[in-house]
Amino acid sequence: MLYYFAYGSNMLHERLQRRVPSAVPMGIAILDGYRLVFHKKSVDGSAKCDLVLDDASKAYGVLFEMKEEELPFLDRAEGVGFGYERVERQLHYRTKEIFAFLYLAQPEHINATFLPYDWYLKFVLYGARQNDLPAEYVQHIASTPSRSDDNAERTQKNRDILRAASIEI
Repeated sequence: MLYYFAYGSNMLHERLQRRVPSAVPMGIAILDGYRLVFHKKSVDGSAKCDLVLDDASKAYGVLFEMKEEELPFLDRAEGVGFGYERVERQLHYRTKEIFAFLYLAQPEHINATFLPYDWYLKFVLYGARQNDLPAEYVQHIASTPSRSDDNAERTQKNRDILRAASIEI
């Protein structure tokens, strides 16, 4: 089994389990020295989550346990080598330190002028709420500007996932 630290849209259980059926949420984990931002440019023309070094900050997310044989599915969904790289970091989980993998944006795929689509921001926001991340952190996510997605088919597909998670849109 592998440990995966989700800090973006994959925090929403229903989203991640469509990609990695074996994923089981274990609880909140913290990565010291990193800050959540929305600046990873996606092939769909929007911004996705990333973590940047910031000694004064900490990033919250959800620790999942998953089967190792499903790692290629998640790597593909996250665009390893085409926007993100998979890295391992030491996290605080409950009362111990644990190593887990996560995805960070490759420098050539960063553009701070991009905004996330509204449906993507809802994945991140409702994933944070679903897992009881700290209220101040959830508020930071909720205050992130977003934009509408002009692709009706993609929008509908993602709204269906949100509805399956019993999220009003």
